[in-house]
Amino acid sequence: MSLNFIHTADWHLGHTYWRIGPRAAQSAQWRLDAVRRIWSLAAETSADFIVVAGDVFDSDIPSVAWRRHAVELLADCPVPVYLIAGNHDPCAQGSVWFQDDFAGALKGLTQVHLVTEAAPLETESGALLFPCPVDKKHDRSDATAWIPASSRGEKYRVGLAHGHYKGYFSSGADQIYNVIASDCANRAGLDYLALGDYHSYTPPDHSAAKNRTYYAGTPEIGAKDNVRGGHILQVQLESMGAVPKVEASPVGRVKLSDMGTVTLSSSEDFEKFKSTLTQDEST
Repeated sequence: MSLNFIHTADWHLGHTYWRIGPRAAQSAQWRLDAVRRIWSLAAETSADFIVVAGDVFDSDIPSVAWRRHAVELLADCPVPVYLIAGNHDPCAQGSVWFQDDFAGALKGLTQVHLVTEAAPLETESGALLFPCPVDKKHDRSDATAWIPASSRGEKYRVGLAHGHYKGYFSSGADQIYNVIASDCANRAGLDYLALGDYHSYTPPDHSAAKNRTYYAGTPEIGAKDNVRGGHILQVQLESMGAVPKVEASPVGRVKLSDMGTVTLSSSEDFEKFKSTLTQDEST
């Protein structure tokens, strides 16, 4: 039987686009809207489950209002959803992952799984999930190191982690914290390794993809370097050990435009510039 699931990450709930002035307050809603589009896509494609690879929140102690928003959002998820913490919202004691008005409020929702321990669990569809939640913002250890070495075969094996895939950037700009070994998926016999941290999804010709490892990117872009942000990944495995079929699907609505240097030397220049911004908002 094939396995069909959605890989997403880096929601950063509570983040606002503070540079846009009066609209900054309402901009936080845009991320909630993007996640609801993920719910719709999961229902339309009959996804077996959704994995969320960290940085669900923009902070490990979001406001009371944002904890309430997140509970309401997750309560509407139409399929099982598995969430882990990232470096922005590490699951240390006292964090949102253990607070009554978030974790406690979700206990009665059988489709929502807040995973705070690095231990294998079996999904309702029979796949083995190997979650690697981040419990500290800066960690020099590899959170995936605990996943036991294995060969692919008896059950689908899906890893879920948040961090920096070693050697991901051709520039060689590797980080020293939250580093994930590039051979993780092959060493652990994973059919797929779902990552979060980098806000653009992994293209199919990247060396990480050849190792069954992908970043999903953020569902709503937040900076101009999120060149492949605003998407989620639909993952299909036809059989254990088969090469995953991965398709990026857009869910974001924010578009960032680089207008270069703008010189305003008269009121007419200002009016033309304002008109350009208004046109961009309507597209």
